[in-house]
Amino acid sequence: MPTINERPRKNAPSTWQATIRVKGHPSVSQTFDTREEAERFALEVEKTMRSKAARIARDHAALRKANPAMADFMREKLCDTLAAFAKSPRATPRHESILPTIVANIGQVRIGEIRRSWIDAYLAKMSNKKSRTGMNFKWATLAVHMVLMGKAIRWRAESQDLAPPPLPFSTKLLPDGWEVRRERRLEAGEEQALMTATRKTSSRSKYH
Repeated sequence: MPTINERPRKNAPSTWQATIRVKGHPSVSQTFDTREEAERFALEVEKTMRSKAARIARDHAALRKANPAMADFMREKLCDTLAAFAKSPRATPRHESILPTIVANIGQVRIGEIRRSWIDAYLAKMSNKKSRTGMNFKWATLAVHMVLMGKAIRWRAESQDLAPPPLPFSTKLLPDGWEVRRERRLEAGEEQALMTATRKTSSRSKYH
């Protein structure tokens, strides 16, 4: 169920924060001037999120019938995949320094639950969070997060002789000029991986 919390203000009327949590999706929060607006928003968003969750469950059931090994893989939590990748020879020191931040912010999402909406929510949340520098995460850094998630998923699938499901990420999800305000240059191979991920999403995966 959504939660509606009053947020008192010292010299102004209270605002109302609606928070919606549905298993398999990042939580969604938004603040409104009235409780009625917050409740209406919460009900609409919860309905959409539960509809998506039901579709994911149906897709998983169909996949389990057709390919049990892939179904098990798609049920794996992304945080577990990233933890395994961090211990693999494929992980570089730079990867190891980035992964804790990603793991701390992805929740319990499973590989098969990663949809465009989940990526949109992750990018929106992280772009408003402070990095270790005390500044908001830059879009180029978040693009690297996406590349690293895709790389870990691909590594994990290939280690089990499975076809890697593409991450539904594209640089089109980022604002214009995102590459200008970057904290660092992409590592060797990261730029190519980013472009490859972008090309793969031009056609919808049957797993996403």
